[in-house]
Amino acid sequence: MENTVGQRVRIVRKTNDLSLRAFAKEIKVSDTTLRKIENDENKPSFDTIMSIVQTFLINVKWLMVGDGPMNYNPNEVSMVKEDEQAYIPDAKLSMVKWMQKIEDELKDIRESIHPRYTKKTTLQK
Repeated sequence: MENTVGQRVRIVRKTNDLSLRAFAKEIKVSDTTLRKIENDENKPSFDTIMSIVQTFLINVKWLMVGDGPMNYNPNEVSMVKEDEQAYIPDAKLSMVKWMQKIEDELKDIRESIHPRYTKKTTLQK
């Protein structure tokens, strides 16, 4: 299991066969910033996390805490099941619910305009 956000960011980059520089450009951060994130010297900003999630169709729950599949699953109704919510501290639960709402809103955008999403769903059918 990938224990840190930095390790999971590196996995996303390598899975997409991108150099550090190319991945940094895709998610709109500097090479140095990405290197520090991957080495767990810095935490990624919210904007960086959302850029990774949107650009590479990554499951935000997996990226943040390592749970679930790496790739975004458009058929998944909820990131957090009702029975799991009791085990998440209130502040984190609020953040997860907020991010879940964003993922739901982004689903519509992805389905209508995102070329990678269109390509993946075409391959899955």
